[in-house]
This record gives sequence, C-alpha cells and structure tokens, in this order.
Amino acid sequence: MAKQKSVAIRESILEAATKVFAKTGFYKAKALEIANKANIAVGTIYNYFKNKDDILISIFNERIGELNRTLISALQGVDDPDQRLSIILSSSISAMKNDREFAEVVTIELRQSSKFFSSTAISSVLEFLEIITDVIHDGQKRGIYRSDVDARVVAWTLLGSLENLLHIWVLSDRLPEVKHRYDISLEEGKETVERVLRRGLH
Repeated sequence: MAKQKSVAIRESILEAATKVFAKTGFYKAKALEIANKANIAVGTIYNYFKNKDDILISIFNERIGELNRTLISALQGVDDPDQRLSIILSSSISAMKNDREFAEVVTIELRQSSKFFSSTAISSVLEFLEIITDVIHDGQKRGIYRSDVDARVVAWTLLGSLENLLHIWVLSDRLPEVKHRYDISLEEGKETVERVLRRGLH
C-alpha cells in the first residue's frame, strides 16, 4: 500500500509539472506551483526528484519509454516494413496529439534543459531510433528497401521530421503568423513525411 501511494504521488508530481511547464515555461516555473497543482507540500517534491531538471527529464523519459513499449507491441506480427513505418509515425503522432501539454514540454521546454543530453533520457531516444533502424535494416535485407542508404541516417531523419512537425503544430497555436504560413494538420504532415520516406527507400 505504501509503495502504491509513493508511485501515485510521483505520478501526480509529473502530471502537475507537465501542466505547469507547458503553461508557465520551464525556467519560470516554481516548485510551489507544481506542489499546489499536485496538492502536496513543496518539500514532498524533493523526496522524489532532485530539482526541476530531474522532473523534466523524468517526464520525457517515462513518456517516451511508454511510447517505445507501445511501438514494440504494435509492430509484433506486422511483416510489411512500409506498414511498420506507418505504425511508428501514426503512434508517435497520436501520443503527442492526445496530450498537447506533453507535446509542448517536449518540443519547446525540453530544449531549455542543459542537462538533458547528459541524462538517462537519451537512452529512450536511442531505443526509439533503434526501433526505426531495425525496420529499415529488415526491409533492406529482404530486398524491399534500397541498400545504398544508411538505415541509421533514415532513423535520424524520421525523428527530426517528427520533432519539427510537432514543433510547428505547437507553435501554430501560440503564434498567429506561424498558423497563417503553416496551416497544416498533424495527419497531413504525417502523410507527407510517410510518402517522402517511402519514395526515398524504394
């Protein structure tokens, strides 16, 4: 029971911090705001996290880890590499679209953390890239995809495309000039990325 309560408190802190970071911004956010949102004392936060950077990185690490597990499960039993790439794109977009506050934290606030690139969160990114790379490698071994492209670079390119697509989507809600120039839905963006990717691989 105590362990369940501890897990619940930790999750409530992460959920509250996601909302506060998205609304206030990472640097402006205060521990008191997060505590109030989570209905706990400020000191309780430090029983679970070292500082704001630790909270931010934990938000990313746990949610992307969850996405990776979802992808691994969804790809099981799917043989066609094009369909597998489509699942990766659709699942990644859906995960962000269904939680806009998390999307804002990932695309805007996370970039402000100087500690991110030295954190364990990188392992979640690498796992995501490996999932994509494995799909490309499989397609190449079977002669479905061209062999003169580096599967790792394709994975990096796909990740970058996803990040920028989500970034524009988030900014279009904040900045009218962005929405005016790039009024495109995530689904339209996903389909375009998928078409370009397939043409480059076949």
